[in-house]
Amino acid sequence: MSSSEGKSARADRPASRDRRRLRKTKTPGVYRRVDGDSRTVGYVAIVEVAGRQRKRGARTYEEARRIKRGSESDRDRGVLQPNTRITFLQFLDEWVERYRGQGRGFRENTRDEYRRLIRTQAHRYFSARLKLVDVTTYELARFVDWLAEPDEQGRRIADSTIANVMMPVRSALATATREGLIRHNPARGLPLPRGEQHMPEDEDGPIKVFSREQLAALLAMAPEPHKLLFEVLAGCGLRVSEAIGLQRLHALVDEAPPELCVRRALVKGRVGPPKSRYGRERSTLVVPAFAFITSTPAPTPAATTAAETTRVRRPRRDRRWEAEATGIPYAVAGTCCS
Repeated sequence: MSSSEGKSARADRPASRDRRRLRKTKTPGVYRRVDGDSRTVGYVAIVEVAGRQRKRGARTYEEARRIKRGSESDRDRGVLQPNTRITFLQFLDEWVERYRGQGRGFRENTRDEYRRLIRTQAHRYFSARLKLVDVTTYELARFVDWLAEPDEQGRRIADSTIANVMMPVRSALATATREGLIRHNPARGLPLPRGEQHMPEDEDGPIKVFSREQLAALLAMAPEPHKLLFEVLAGCGLRVSEAIGLQRLHALVDEAPPELCVRRALVKGRVGPPKSRYGRERSTLVVPAFAFITSTPAPTPAATTAAETTRVRRPRRDRRWEAEATGIPYAVAGTCCS
């Protein structure tokens, strides 16, 4: 068959197209769908939103009218949701990169932690095909149950850890609600596991702190290369992240008495402000640190620049070590003083 014969054969063939048509009804915006034989095969409700028409199908005329009334009411109240196709996991990945907090700022270290939790927990549980608009409270509750199941996780996860995992999920769903992607926040009111709260018998009792003998024993056990660090922690009351973020310029040795200015912290290789606004403070410089600074020559500008650009990681700490042998209580705080 030649090319001209093929074209003529296609021209004579009847076009294959949808022969269904929409016919007006007595209700504006509600149409009757008919087939090629003029038989009714369904109804369609059409609502205009922001200059564009939205169609929703219905099986009966009354159902189409209810859809029409409900859609117009939602449109007038500004809660008519768009037909988004984004999946839940896609939204989480996109949200964590652009989230800026809720007016109080947002640390990049927190973003890294949220990104890790989404990758290691949410991506393991939720289906890649689950749409954002299909996330329900029931689905989130099953996610919490999965986190709390030791057989699924290989170990028992603390209740506080489960709450930390849910923080980016809840914040992302709150953002989706504010941006109009979903009508209701399914994470609102979601219960989280809480272990039995063991209240102390005497809440008004004395605060348990190191005695002078215990603190002296702790400092005596500190490794020699890190002894000065422990003395600064104990004498100035700093967090570990604040202590390892100190620079020579933070020591005011010409003051009377000499002072140490806390202006930054080093957390997971990133330099930033202290954990809270109360961390920006001045404290009296301990004698060993003062002696070390005054007896050590200042570094050259080139050495200072190299130290600033180096990504420093804090070594892993063994919090228990041999301190219990001397009667020192197990301390979980990030500072040596109380």
